[in-house]
Amino acid sequence: PLASNGSIMTAANVRQKLKDIRKRDGKVVVIDPRRTETADIADEHHFIRPGTDILLLLAMLNEIYAQGFIKESQASALSDELTQVKDLAKGYTPDNVAPLIGITSEEIKRLVKEYCEAPSAVLYGRMGVSVQEFGLLSQYLIMLINLVTGRIDVEGGLMFPDPAVDIVNSSGPGYLGKRKTRVRQLPDFNGDFPVVAMSEEMLTPGEGQIKGFINIAGNPVLSTPN
Repeated sequence: PLASNGSIMTAANVRQKLKDIRKRDGKVVVIDPRRTETADIADEHHFIRPGTDILLLLAMLNEIYAQGFIKESQASALSDELTQVKDLAKGYTPDNVAPLIGITSEEIKRLVKEYCEAPSAVLYGRMGVSVQEFGLLSQYLIMLINLVTGRIDVEGGLMFPDPAVDIVNSSGPGYLGKRKTRVRQLPDFNGDFPVVAMSEEMLTPGEGQIKGFINIAGNPVLSTPN
């Protein structure tokens, strides 16, 4: 979040806010395959094998149930579809996923215990979690973990802002596949094509070939898979 100044946190000067958490004897833990600016000011930085966030999150959810940290009454007040959650993470134990993600089983269990026993805590993920094979499911699991541990819409947890423009309620449920890319016929999502199609749409000759490109606040050479 330091690179994006909080991104969707709605929190100005996020660097200072993270430092303030530590001043209050709180703890900032970063899970990232890179040593980022955020990792440099965190209490802990755990390197994870790229693309395996989904396995870590499933293992965390599994361990939350195994250690009995579910806040069932709070979670049920926000959702009536929690009966399948436990089965969702079945089999994804910390012991099973640890060799695949590069974080030890002991560390996963400790992080879950500390997160759940803290008087206030929040699990947050943004760009790095989103732009990978299981990005959508990873974001879903982040919200789910916050939900089942009673961290949704409470002080010190994941709270909902009151924005000047409510994009969520005005944008509709979204859609998939109204249009397709020229070269590989990949579907769009909410009007956007997948970034993996960028280079081929530029380099493949023919009608509709992209011949101009304007980049705003991004570095596709660094962040886009080829």
